Amino acid sequence: MLTYGYLAYQAERPKSRAEQREADAQVGQLFAALAQLLCVLAKPVRALRRQSVPQSAEATPMARTGFADSPICLRSVDAEILGA
Repeated sequence: MLTYGYLAYQAERPKSRAEQREADAQVGQLFAALAQLLCVLAKPVRALRRQSVPQSAEATPMARTGFADSPICLRSVDAEILGA
């Protein structure tokens, strides 16, 4: 078990470039996985929302706002369509 003193030491000491790159890569992977999860969860909500929106409102630019239309989600949808 880690002690508070060691955790404080780890937090205060400067990290090497390699350690910082590794930490940044881990954070990037974590957020990429989180974005994928949110895309999967947003897909059924997006379908329900599009069914309930009147036709006149679909033509407005404001109808396509939100996380479900982000580039990350659209990339995953494109990958599904292309079979990648």
